[in-house]
Formats: sequence, structure tokens, C-alpha cells
Amino acid sequence: EALRAIDELTELGIVVRFAGHPELDPSDMDDRLYLNILFGMAKREAAVIAKRCTNGMLSKLLKGGWPWKAPDGYVNREIKLSEIEHLSEEERHRHGKYKRWVEIDPEQSKIWRYAWDLLLTDRYTLAEICEKMYERGYRLQNGKPFVNFNRYGERTAYIQQLSRVFHNWHYAGWVVVENDWANIPPKTVKAE
Repeated sequence: EALRAIDELTELGIVVRFAGHPELDPSDMDDRLYLNILFGMAKREAAVIAKRCTNGMLSKLLKGGWPWKAPDGYVNREIKLSEIEHLSEEERHRHGKYKRWVEIDPEQSKIWRYAWDLLLTDRYTLAEICEKMYERGYRLQNGKPFVNFNRYGERTAYIQQLSRVFHNWHYAGWVVVENDWANIPPKTVKAE
């Protein structure tokens, strides 16, 4: 793809040079072969890094950790290992430069505790729970209210987020993931 782009630019009269290798001329056959090798190595390196990243995330998930942005009502925390006085070598190797974890957000968790309490009464629909949350002035972590008004002044309950939270196993203390590289079903890995 890169060579094809270089050819198109060359046809337009644009000379292509590489900052890391300014001596290479993509129109020269020998330099072009060398560029092919460099592009191949870069592609391989990207694939290796991607595999290491997914393996690291999977390892964290299987130990009960969460490698992504914390769900609403929780926050991501981190500390430099150099700031921790008493830490075993095993812990240092396990975390790298930073120790990262997810913990309950003291303020935002009150909002979700109220939402769960309303749900567990079994008296309210999701739209009604959104209305009750809106009456109290509660907002999602991203600042959006639980009830939106369109330009005509019509009310719309933001039930999608509410439904996602009520179906998210993280709120019950479990790590659950299903994607193309990890499959952790409910009730198999307890969250840290």
C-alpha cells in the first residue's frame, strides 16, 4: 500500500523521501527492495506488539483486573511503582512501571446505587427510573442527563445507558468479556 501511494505521488511529480532514511529513492529498484523489507519488518513488529498487548490485557482480566476505562460509577487509578516503598519483586514484575486498578467512585456510585435500588423495587420501568434520576439532577459520568430534550422540547429517557449498566456483570463483581481474543463467561473470574 505504501509503495502504491509512493507511485501515485511520484506520478503527480511529488518526490518522496523518508526522514529515517533520506538517502533512499523509492524510484530506484534497489532502494525500493530495501523499502519493501523495511515495510515488512514494520508490519511484523506491529503484529508482535498487538499480540503482546492483547496477551497482557488477557492476563490482567484472568487475574480479576480491568484493562480498559472503568464503567460509570467506577474510576481508573494508577500509581508509579517508584512511589511505593514496600513492594515485592514479583509485584514489580507484574505491573511494570505503574500499578493500575479500578475502584468505586465515591460520588458517581451514589447515583448508580439509587438506580439499582429503584430497579430492585420492581415497580419502575427503565424510562421511569431515568425520570427519577433526572428529578434528582443526576448525570452520567460523561455529563449527559438521564432525560434529554430534543429541539421541539420532547422528553426522551436515556434508557440505553441504564440498560447497559443493569446488564453489566462488572456491577455484580465479575469480569466478563466476549470478543475475538478473550471469552470470559459470567461467574468465572471475580473482579479484584
